Amino acid sequence: MAARIGNKLGLAELYTFAAKSDIPVFPITGSGSLPFRGGLTPTSIDRFIAELPGVRTVTLQSSFRYDHPQSAVKRAISQLERELPKAQPLTIATKDAKLLTRIAHDAAKLYKSTIGELVRDVQPVFAAFPRRRDRHQHIGLVSYTRSLEGQSLPRAITFTGSFYSVGVPPEFIGLGRALKSLTKPELDTLLSLYPHLAHDVIDAGRYLNRHNLAMLAINNPAWKQVVEDVEETERILGVRCEPVAEKHESHRKLSSAALNLRDESETLRDLIETMGVLRSSLG
Repeated sequence: MAARIGNKLGLAELYTFAAKSDIPVFPITGSGSLPFRGGLTPTSIDRFIAELPGVRTVTLQSSFRYDHPQSAVKRAISQLERELPKAQPLTIATKDAKLLTRIAHDAAKLYKSTIGELVRDVQPVFAAFPRRRDRHQHIGLVSYTRSLEGQSLPRAITFTGSFYSVGVPPEFIGLGRALKSLTKPELDTLLSLYPHLAHDVIDAGRYLNRHNLAMLAINNPAWKQVVEDVEETERILGVRCEPVAEKHESHRKLSSAALNLRDESETLRDLIETMGVLRSSLG
């Protein structure tokens, strides 16, 4: 949620700058298919444009291009080319921007304080995750590290896919507690500016494995906070997070097997790949 709010605020600020400076802007965004990565798929174009109106260019990752029928991908690209230039840019009132900034800050704080305690349990999955390509390391002025609370973190695809592979979509981490802290007027404002939040949660929730989450919570109390996040998110947004189709149920069973095979990297790698196919996105 913090990342989506940040993108909204940044997009609105770009167009405020454009209006004041008389310099046109043409924002570009790169989004993955899963909600945690941006939620752009051939079937979510309308929702994507409604959430980030004013984006003029999108980059399409491999899951968008290759994990869906070619005819659906072509239709989606045509729709993007047709509708992105026409979408009216996002505007956010100053008082609402201040509220969103606070919500994003609080959500990020909850996320970071929790994730640092979770990643040690997912490190074996990080290690087994399929390597799709090699990358040059960032060095010098553009260098950065991926670590949190002393724990090393992998790149975004591996990170996201690993949490999905144990049946705990990272979208939920900190979300329920952040929503719980809001007053009714604040929640109403958030939902008016993030109208598809519940839809994003439902999409992620199709791959939730409650049994895995309960098992992880036995030895690490940080996972109990994620249990609370799931429960509060469902209560506040009035949704139910569970598998609904055969592929979701298959994913749940495979994620249970993955949790039990965290030290058998070859078998685990095969399970991860199969679950990526079921999600139409590795991470």
